[in-house]
Amino acid sequence: MKIKKILVAAAVLVFSTCGFAKSIALQVVQVDSIQKEIRASSVSVEEVILDNLFLNGFIATNSPIYSADKINKIQDADKTGINEAKEGFCEYFISVVLNYKKGKDNRVELNKLSMIKNAQWKIINVADGTVVASGENSVGKVTSENDNKEGVQSFALKVAKDIEQFLK
Repeated sequence: MKIKKILVAAAVLVFSTCGFAKSIALQVVQVDSIQKEIRASSVSVEEVILDNLFLNGFIATNSPIYSADKINKIQDADKTGINEAKEGFCEYFISVVLNYKKGKDNRVELNKLSMIKNAQWKIINVADGTVVASGENSVGKVTSENDNKEGVQSFALKVAKDIEQFLK
């Protein structure tokens, strides 16, 4: 009997805290006129943003990274993402557009900061479709020390922190 009370109390505690977390759907869009396959750096950015959301108490889900080369394809990705967010009963939809530079070496497995031009993001209220916040982060100065996976992750964390301040 005592064990049942403990289990019920634990279940109430777990489920009551889940009720206060905001639910978010994330869509990363890779805009790259050279490479149509998803780049390792796009995956790194998505992982860091999702991890940051989880670590800060948000319930986050994601759609597969979308590759686009034109503005209308970005809009298509947003429409699909918003519909998926509605189906998943999410409060917010976050679109992160990664704009890539034309480079000499365009292999998808490269995870280099120098390949990314900037990240544009927006937070959309799923219920009414309004843009709650938006922003843009430029990569900044790229050096031999940060032109790697860690540099991409550091940039992604900056984007994630900027997004997060509007979700609190």
